[in-house]
Amino acid sequence: LLAQVDSAVGGKTAIDAEGEKNLVGAFHAPALVVADPDFLTTLDARQMRAGMAEIVKYGAIADADFFDWIGRHGRAVLAADPNACAEAAGRCIRMKAAAVEGDVEDRTGQRALLNFGHTFGHAIESIAGLGTVLHGEAVSVGMLLAARFSAAAGRCNMETPEQLDALLRHLELPSRLDHVGLGGQAPALFEPMLKDKKNESENVTLILLERIGKAVRVTDMPRRQLRDFLSAA
Repeated sequence: LLAQVDSAVGGKTAIDAEGEKNLVGAFHAPALVVADPDFLTTLDARQMRAGMAEIVKYGAIADADFFDWIGRHGRAVLAADPNACAEAAGRCIRMKAAAVEGDVEDRTGQRALLNFGHTFGHAIESIAGLGTVLHGEAVSVGMLLAARFSAAAGRCNMETPEQLDALLRHLELPSRLDHVGLGGQAPALFEPMLKDKKNESENVTLILLERIGKAVRVTDMPRRQLRDFLSAA
């Protein structure tokens, strides 16, 4: 599910190295991408929830109406209903294609919005041990951390992370570090986040929310502000 709605589209390929996520890679567009909902019946519930996290991401960053649709139909997707899965995949693919089209090699910042939740999420995967926490599980927790940080930084109101939290809970997706076995370890995310490939200076680059359906790339977030947030998280 995660591949059908997100990673199979866009031509970005990478492997983990030296304990870091997606450290070595290349851009190479496939000749064809096939997303067949019938294959999703072979997945277990954990894998379906991991894929659902990326679906939620698209609603959170780009389409408030789709966010609401997920609230109504997300459980049908988790049950591998073919119509719901096809609708979700189609909408996500169209949104990703639109983001990638003008920024294929991730240089202008347009494509970077797709990384909402991933800076926190990759750090979660790193400190847990790569392969311990599924990527979608880490992104799910990372999205709520990013939304809460958005509110703490004054980028959105408190209702925004509350809306996201409510949807994640409704879909039974992980939303707290203790849900992925990392309770009390938020401060440990700081160092891996400093190594994130999106950073361009001594400051930290993050994708934050202004509201549900609207994300923004912030390239000048002071390290101290992030460290203080994680210390209190």
